[in-house]
Amino acid sequence: MIFGGFQPLTLTDFPGRVACIVFTQGCNLRCGYCHNPQLIGRQAAESVNASTEEEVFAFLDKRRNTLDGVVVTGGEPTIQPDLLEFLGCVKSLGLLVKLDTNGTTPHVLCEALKRGLLDYVAMDVKHDIAHYVEITGVPVDSSVLAASRDLLLCSGVAHEFRTTVIPQFHDEAVIERIAQFCEGANRLVLQSFRPAGAFAPIFRRYPAPTTDQLQRLKQIAERSVVNVEVRGLDGGETQSVAKLLAG
Repeated sequence: MIFGGFQPLTLTDFPGRVACIVFTQGCNLRCGYCHNPQLIGRQAAESVNASTEEEVFAFLDKRRNTLDGVVVTGGEPTIQPDLLEFLGCVKSLGLLVKLDTNGTTPHVLCEALKRGLLDYVAMDVKHDIAHYVEITGVPVDSSVLAASRDLLLCSGVAHEFRTTVIPQFHDEAVIERIAQFCEGANRLVLQSFRPAGAFAPIFRRYPAPTTDQLQRLKQIAERSVVNVEVRGLDGGETQSVAKLLAG
């Protein structure tokens, strides 16, 4: 596993659990709103104090009696060739695993679910299917997203779908289509976009949604998904690597 960062404690990223976060290096998308651009490339930037796998497991071994689990995020963890082996080692310590994914590698997600390696999955749904590239910067096959969605809906594993709301792209009609795509999910989360520090310069000029806008979109989404949650600027989102504790 190639790590781009490590956070020893989170009380918000794994619902109901005390966890740590490992950030994997490399992503197959180029989302304009991304706040971890140093994790996009396959090689860790020299400025990032990235942990080795040995250091991560040494930490987990010492803290497994105080931690409930591990959040594996990125970047995109499912493009790591040894992800399943890493998850198996985490589970062998008696820890729970939450995986954050963009849903573009359903074969990896399927195998992880089949092996019982996942206890919670958060899958990003960036936009409605017809306009995905406006957010991701690269084309995404809609069939792979639907396959990942279907795997989660049928898995029996706790999960959520997440959309980062950018008023420039996500009006009521778009949110309605996203919610329809996620119908039957345990939870749909509408996260507030943060312009500052976004990967693409043009995204830094787009306004964040207001509280009223988010609440209205929540009402729209609830037509298709029973449990819709709004997460604002003050929590519930994985922190950027720039804020990680070092060492």
